[in-house]
Amino acid sequence: MRHGRHRLLRPVTVLVLAGVPLLAPTASAVIGGDGIENRGFATRLDIGEGQRACSGALVDLDWVLTAASCSVPDPEAGLPAPSGTPPELVAATVGRPDLMSDAGHERTVVELVPHPDRDLMLARLDDGVTDVAPVPVATSAPSAGDDLEVLGFGRTATEWAPLHLHTGSFTIDAVVGAEMTLTGRDGAAVCAGDAGGPALRQAGTGVEVVDATFGYAPSEEQVATHLAAVHDGTRTIDQVEPFLLARSNYYELVGGTDAAYVTALYEHMFRRTPTESDLAVWLDRLPRMGLQGVVDTLWANSQAVRVRVVDTYEYYLGQAPTTDQADRWVTQLQTEPVPTEAPLRRAAVATARYAAYANARF
Repeated sequence: MRHGRHRLLRPVTVLVLAGVPLLAPTASAVIGGDGIENRGFATRLDIGEGQRACSGALVDLDWVLTAASCSVPDPEAGLPAPSGTPPELVAATVGRPDLMSDAGHERTVVELVPHPDRDLMLARLDDGVTDVAPVPVATSAPSAGDDLEVLGFGRTATEWAPLHLHTGSFTIDAVVGAEMTLTGRDGAAVCAGDAGGPALRQAGTGVEVVDATFGYAPSEEQVATHLAAVHDGTRTIDQVEPFLLARSNYYELVGGTDAAYVTALYEHMFRRTPTESDLAVWLDRLPRMGLQGVVDTLWANSQAVRVRVVDTYEYYLGQAPTTDQADRWVTQLQTEPVPTEAPLRRAAVATARYAAYANARF
């Protein structure tokens, strides 16, 4: 969980859990308090003896809720996730917010039960955890404007492999079907290792889990591949995100149908759902243009560019641009020979406003 500067300025997309029938009994305990010490249900999953790591939440004595994509041996290949006996060793550490301590319990995952069409999975432990209260699962869907707390053991601005549980505050921007988009407050972002971590909503005197964040950490080889492409000029840093949006595993993660994919792209790039007319146009074009063609066309749209301009202003300067400023930057960025927002970022960090805002934040 990162609280400093993060590259991805668009909201995080997660899957709504409320209303999804779990494949194991849910817990009824209520967790009290707001501190990390009261989040004993938080779970760290070590997959493949150190090959990958994810986060999760204990939702019953021997069941952990996490993201199904965490169990995919080759995340680039996308879902479906394996079911039954894990194909590689999965070790679960429950009730240990400080991984250097001997608190909590270490268990082995012996069974995987992925949701049939969402990036959610239940992982059964080889032995129940009886002295840690599981987190209740919400029975009602979250709404736009709700505040959530997301837990995870992922990277931070200063730690590559943190040994402590972290928490970040998010606000729900929109809920559409089985997905919702979140925006982090005070620089919070979901990072490598946070995938599968619980998003919690206040419920009475305690909390309840409303979703598990999805996604996976790229391998070192994948990171190196993207960096090499940037360094040799094959693509700009701003082309990495649309490249990832056009991958087949993203298509599967957001629903696995053309309509779900187009809807997810609109929500991600335009912060709105497509109209029936929009949907019809892109469902017709998608087979001919392919995933990358559709993503590149939508990414270059002036509305999408404007969203990114506003995001950049708010992130670097803590304020929205004026209409004239937004118009000027949209026009300038659309004339760049390749997609890049580097001129906007350079201009933002050269201002006195950025220096004052950065000092206040960091």
